Amino acid sequence: MEEDSEVTALKKQVDELTKERDALEKDVETLCMQNVGGGGAEKRAQQMLLDRIAKLERDLQKRGDELRLALEGKDQIAEKLAQQKSSQRQVEQVLKDEMAKSVAKDADIQFYMNKAASVLGDTNEMKEELEVLREASAQMEREKKEKAWAHEGALRQAREEALLLQ
Repeated sequence: MEEDSEVTALKKQVDELTKERDALEKDVETLCMQNVGGGGAEKRAQQMLLDRIAKLERDLQKRGDELRLALEGKDQIAEKLAQQKSSQRQVEQVLKDEMAKSVAKDADIQFYMNKAASVLGDTNEMKEELEVLREASAQMEREKKEKAWAHEGALRQAREEALLLQ
């Protein structure tokens, strides 16, 4: 915005200098046309006006160059601003995409954590079942041995009795 006010001020200066130059040129022409009498004073006045016109033309040229540079600078700034806005849009899109990926990954992590907890729970239940089955198996094995001993004892006793009866 400061650039715009600077450009406007330079344009006004160029317009003022152009008007002043034109007015001075008319004055010089008027003086040349009058060309009355003793030319020394007129020549000095004319030379003074010509010098002033030359100075004003140099100022006008300088202001015109400054205006051109200011306009070029304004164009460059506008181009850089457009590039920055484009870059910002791209960065915002990348951020949005990455946030979406992050949300999806968080959902995946939660899913797998729930699965892991379920599997861990199932594993603990299986361990408990296995322990119960081992105890039951051990109990059955003890009972089987006791029955086998009892059966052996009964057979031994039956043999002894059969030997005694003979």
